[in-house]
Amino acid sequence: MTAAATAGTFGVYAAPSVAGASSSNALFEKTSDYPATGTTLEYEWPGPGGLVIKPGTCGAVSVSQL
Repeated sequence: MTAAATAGTFGVYAAPSVAGASSSNALFEKTSDYPATGTTLEYEWPGPGGLVIKPGTCGAVSVSQL
């Protein structure tokens, strides 16, 4: 996390597009108690569908692949 969300939904989803990002395919989802700046979340690549990140209101993330 480069900036913590202040409202809305922060989520990481196994989905091919933003339209497909829903609670049913959430790898991580919060609507309060957002991850703090500096938090690292690690995931295995979810497959051919893709990965969607919704940073929430005022949230910002940095994504890298190892």
